[in-house]
Amino acid sequence: MAARGRLAMRYCRAIVRYLTVMIGNPEEAEDVAQDLMVRFLDGMLMNADPSRGRLRDYIKTIAINAARTYLKRKDAGRQKQVSTENAADVAAAEDVEWEACLRTDYLTTGMESLTAYERSTGKPYASLLEWRTANSFADSGEMARFLERRTGTSVSTSNARKLLQRAREKLAEGIVEEVRARLPENHRTAEEVQEQLAAVGLLEICSSVIRR
Repeated sequence: MAARGRLAMRYCRAIVRYLTVMIGNPEEAEDVAQDLMVRFLDGMLMNADPSRGRLRDYIKTIAINAARTYLKRKDAGRQKQVSTENAADVAAAEDVEWEACLRTDYLTTGMESLTAYERSTGKPYASLLEWRTANSFADSGEMARFLERRTGTSVSTSNARKLLQRAREKLAEGIVEEVRARLPENHRTAEEVQEQLAAVGLLEICSSVIRR
């Protein structure tokens, strides 16, 4: 139970992001999220079924229900109208929003890991990906010049492309590692990691790492 509580805490940032979107007030969302974190550590996951390995689905349900409950308390009339008129559409939108928040969280965690790697090794992978995101239409020559300014060494266009490919692979490694870390120890198979990556739309960018 303690181990599953620690796993649940890894979803904290995604839960905060989701509640902020659904509730619309960062401070109120933070309060709701903090309450959930305390309940996680106090044994809220007693009903999670370890044999199924679906901790992430259980956490998603908890986050969605927390947002629903809070909104219902704030505006019971509006919540009742939404739930009776288009409950299926609302439920689908909640699922989509949760997966989007989880995707963002995995990408953020992956970039944080990449930034730490850059600091420890000097390899400009995080800086290059950030630059590439901001300059998506730049050609290889511009990318090489950026790397030269960043590293103080000469960089050919072919080496620039290789560095970009390696940076993307390293980011994917960080994402896959985080996805695996959030699964119970006896449910960290390649198939289950792929299932989660697919659910949040990250399987394609992590496919080269998964195939290893």
